Amino acid sequence: MTYLFIIAASLLGAHFTFRLAQGTHLGAIRSSTLASLLFVAVTAPSGWLLAPKLQAAFFGASFVGMSDAGRLSEKYILLAALIFSALFFAVSQLPISLGGSLGTSAFLACLLAHAINNRMGGVVARP
Repeated sequence: MTYLFIIAASLLGAHFTFRLAQGTHLGAIRSSTLASLLFVAVTAPSGWLLAPKLQAAFFGASFVGMSDAGRLSEKYILLAALIFSALFFAVSQLPISLGGSLGTSAFLACLLAHAINNRMGGVVARP
């Protein structure tokens, strides 16, 4: 059940950040920041024990959402978010803490989504 919530938070984080970055003049970094702060503001008061893990998943997936639309289309951003959620879940089960794991997982997820896009013969059109 935890994994389903991580998937949802990851999809939301990547999608919301990508949409903000593409639809406003905020840019990728500010979009990620705004999206993450809003998510934390909504989930923190809940007192839910899973909230910190979901906040980390949302924030990490927002790195995926910072991808350039010329490299990954929205469909592949969502695929990368799914891949990120699997990597995040796997790393979060380890008994040790790995520094930089959010960014590394986001990078690997985008790399795999980009490779899948290229393998399928897809070319992303410029927005």
